[in-house]
Amino acid sequence: MRKNMWFPIVLILSIILLSTSCRQAIYSKKQTTSSDCVLEIVYKRGQIFYATEPESDDMKLYVFTSAGQPVFDKDGNSVSSAFLKTGQIVDISYDGYILETNPLQLSGISAISIKSNKANSVDFLVTLISGMFPSTKPSENNNWDIIFKGDDFLNAREKHVMEYILRENWIGEQVTISPEQEADTGKGLIQISASNLTETSVDLEIVTKDGSPDSTASTRTIHAVLTDGSWQIK
Repeated sequence: MRKNMWFPIVLILSIILLSTSCRQAIYSKKQTTSSDCVLEIVYKRGQIFYATEPESDDMKLYVFTSAGQPVFDKDGNSVSSAFLKTGQIVDISYDGYILETNPLQLSGISAISIKSNKANSVDFLVTLISGMFPSTKPSENNNWDIIFKGDDFLNAREKHVMEYILRENWIGEQVTISPEQEADTGKGLIQISASNLTETSVDLEIVTKDGSPDSTASTRTIHAVLTDGSWQIK
């Protein structure tokens, strides 16, 4: 009789121990994944890089850091992170997870490999525009429209990125890229006109006006040549 009473108790204890060991086994064998993401670097701030998907109409913007990361050149040789620059196509190895922030962040980066070079058009224009102001940012107006005219120096994705970068750089300023609209009264205006655009050269005229009634326009005209993926003023 006593044996019959102990049997259910032993059975219950065995089930509890078995279920506990299963949970431990699941958590002790945590799976990891590995993925690759090909991106185009469009802007650089120190060791922080902003990038988009090349040859894509997707407006997603990614951000990653090169600090402490292995970097490899086109031949697979290990190089310094100083070799990374805007206009490059890079293959980033990461753990397969993307943090849903704005911009998006690749998690667990293990390597950055340089694949090829493109034009650093966004970075080039941001630098030119910032150079039109005494302290690299507007001081007379907090609301700016950017108008593009002439040849298509930037595509829609690149314009979207440039709008984000200028808002980040010009803290407190509202920047709107509106190619088909003229700036409202009182807004600052930045007009970018591109002409004679080829695969390796372009003529640019940048006009800025702060929007106040007595303000005068500031104009800069340049000829730029593309060399090894980098626009240079000639």
